[in-house]
Parts: sequence; C-alpha cells; structure tokens
Amino acid sequence: MLDRRQIIRQAYTECMREMYAKAQPTADYEAIVAGVKDGTIEDSDKDPVYARYYLSEEEFKYILNKYIKAYGMENKWRSYVGIIETYIKGGGHRDSYVNGRKELICVPHIKKAFTEEIYDNFGNILDEDTEKLSEILSNKVLEYLQWCVDFYRVDREADSFSASVALGCSPTSNSDAVIEYWKKNGVDVDIQWRNPLLLWEMDEYGAEFEEYMVEEYGEGWEKYWKDEWKKRKDLENYGYDE
Repeated sequence: MLDRRQIIRQAYTECMREMYAKAQPTADYEAIVAGVKDGTIEDSDKDPVYARYYLSEEEFKYILNKYIKAYGMENKWRSYVGIIETYIKGGGHRDSYVNGRKELICVPHIKKAFTEEIYDNFGNILDEDTEKLSEILSNKVLEYLQWCVDFYRVDREADSFSASVALGCSPTSNSDAVIEYWKKNGVDVDIQWRNPLLLWEMDEYGAEFEEYMVEEYGEGWEKYWKDEWKKRKDLENYGYDE
C-alpha cells in the first residue's frame, strides 16, 4: 500500500510528464530522465535539459494546480483566514433584526469598533487616548491572527509540492532560450501562443478543441478570445483586477 510520500512522488512524476507532453517542442519526460541517467542526453548547469523546452507561466500554473487539486493537496486555510481578516477590517456584514425584520448591517473596521466600545463604556474620560488605545487593541487582534496563520501551516504539502516542481526540471518559460538552443542544433522551433483563458478547454477537448470552439463561438473565436486576454492584461497593467 502506498504511503502519502509515495503518492506525492507519483503526483510529481505525472505532473512533470504532462508538462513535457504539452511543452514546445513536446517531449517524453521519462525518456529524458532515462537518457540523462544513462548519459545519452547531456544535462549540466550551463546547459540544463529543461531550458530546451518551453511552457508558458500560465500553463505551468494551470497544470501544477490541477495536480495539487487532484491529489488533495489543496487547502482552503489561507482563503478562510483571509475572509476573516477582511471581515474584521470592515469588509463584511451582520444580521440585524428590527421589529422582526432582518436587515444587513455593515461591519466597521475593528479599530472603529474598539473606539465606539471605549466611548460606550468609559464615556469622555478616555477621549484623548481613545484613538491610540483603539489602534493598540486592533493591531493586537490582527497580530494574533497573523500568529495563527504562521503557526498552523496546514498548506505545507501544497507549498512543498509547488516548490519541488518549480525548482526541479520543469520546462522553462523563456521562449527565446528554447528557440536559440534548437537553432544552434539545426532545428527551427516555432513557439505557438496558447491563450491562457482557454487552457481548460484545450485540456478538456484535446484534438477536438478547435472544432468545439468554432461550434461554440463561431469562426472568429480566436480573435474574440485574444481580445479578451488583451483586455485582461491591460486592466492588470493599469492596476485593476477583474
């Protein structure tokens, strides 16, 4: 019976296998490993094998996250803590019942909540120090929250797996280096751009991808989705996130 470490190693191999299968030019990961091992494929710090194959950063992340999810390494811990942090900084709501009717009330930043609490309980005695005391108290709550996040690192497995793949021999995202390597070896490599917004569709439909896209979006599907990607990148460049 496989233990957890063996399962994660298996996930690593399968993840690498898919990355090289979808790299440009395409390659057989296990054949590369065997070739490096028996000396038929040269691999060195100056001329690493992974630098001969291209995979975009977006596709790398897509494949990596697919295996993190498939092998149960994904953990919602940080997302949940992030929700709590946003909430206590005034990014949430609470229920309030007025005459039997439920209404939503915005939750104030915890600093403001402490200020109001101090006024309610101590009147004007602490007027001069209210803001300072509220700052101290709210910062202490946020500090405790950060301690909790730092100590209960339940997402270590996903982090470790991500680091292993990223720092291992996964294909490079430097297309120029790949083209240059193959050109020196007498091969012209044409790197095709793959729309990051359509990686799931490419994965799901495989050889029938183009047929599916034409069926769903018509003959102009490539331009439509290319424009969508450009809009997304333009928003990011201007500091906005959709």
